[in-house]
Amino acid sequence: MDNILTIDKTFFETKILKSTTPALVIFSSESCSSCKAFLSKIDAMGSLYSDQVNFYKVLSNESNSLTKVLGIRSFPTTILFINGYEASKRIVGNVSSHEITQLLKPYTKTPVRFGERKKIFCDVVIVGGGPAGLASAIYSAREGLKTVVVEENLPGGKLLSTESISNYPGTKGEIKGKLVAKNMLKQAKSFGADIFPLESVQDILLSEHLKRVSTETAVYDAKAIIIASGAEPRRLPVEEERFFYGKGIHYCAICDGPLYRNKNIMVVGGGNSALKEASFLSRYVDKITLVHQFETFQASKIVQDKLKKSYKIHYLFSSEIRKINGKNNISSVLIENTKTGVYSEIPTEGIFVYIGMSPKTAFLKGQLLLDENAYIVVNQNMETNIKGVFAAGDVRKKPVRQIATAVSDGAIAALSAFEYLNS
Repeated sequence: MDNILTIDKTFFETKILKSTTPALVIFSSESCSSCKAFLSKIDAMGSLYSDQVNFYKVLSNESNSLTKVLGIRSFPTTILFINGYEASKRIVGNVSSHEITQLLKPYTKTPVRFGERKKIFCDVVIVGGGPAGLASAIYSAREGLKTVVVEENLPGGKLLSTESISNYPGTKGEIKGKLVAKNMLKQAKSFGADIFPLESVQDILLSEHLKRVSTETAVYDAKAIIIASGAEPRRLPVEEERFFYGKGIHYCAICDGPLYRNKNIMVVGGGNSALKEASFLSRYVDKITLVHQFETFQASKIVQDKLKKSYKIHYLFSSEIRKINGKNNISSVLIENTKTGVYSEIPTEGIFVYIGMSPKTAFLKGQLLLDENAYIVVNQNMETNIKGVFAAGDVRKKPVRQIATAVSDGAIAALSAFEYLNS
């Protein structure tokens, strides 16, 4: 990344804290897929600001002491320094380029944008590059359709933050999620699909006569469109979540788990994701309290059996978090047993949340038929209520959400799009 300089604690103290030039510092983890996507966005912004802003990154494994001194509790975390002081609220997560532009706005001149948006015409545009989107791309491009995939992060979706997969057909034992993503991406490209990462949808127009997707850099006009935007983690429903997000509340074990080495933490949830992530986190922490609202887990038997082997994990069934205590960091959590009504306060330093997903459909702005939970309603051919518009994967209404079902959806959506274009 040409526009981002990697720094350590010594450079930070001698340069950034004494610099009169605004410095944007991104603290990241090498194992964090969101960090990689975010750094790619920042690198692309570097030429926009020329000499106005210096961009730096701090890698957690190389600068662990600096990360601790500054109280970094989540990756990626972005801090803007002006004259050696933090100039604004810290930004946590893989945010949009627009949010970074707004952060820099009070301290910089309006940057010169890259020319006009490119206009790209295609047969099929796929919004989302996770398993459903990449499967759609494979089938669509293989049928000879000019196929474009627009992905707001890096291709692979949740596969990139999945440590291992043991139930995907055709694999021998466990396989890394990143490897599955890499193979699917390579296959889609081999059939001729064009993949555009780091492209957030700013506007979308869906009608029987025109399908248009607009991003910051391009306008994609297509004859058919497949929505495979996926879903994102459901937030912990307590008032303190907003304050402690990125400062003790997390939604990615691979990204932030290593920060809790030898500490006591809490995992919330009872499905496969919660139990798998608890197992992963047990590599680092001293103790995990697993909080679940029901009397039994919903995870598969093989996942439960694996978890029971860990002496570090303790269980609280029929329990829910009611309050999170602490000032700058989490100190304890107030838990209610929903069967007895008894409250207990449990010390903890971090909370990892896996209580389901919410579909990423806000950008559709009411143009498609959604169910009561904002999932896209489709028929067995993945057709929506608008001709030529299809949906696949976790974003659509369905009872089972697995990699295998997402890939199936993607294949059906692409073949349905092919039939629509040739009817």
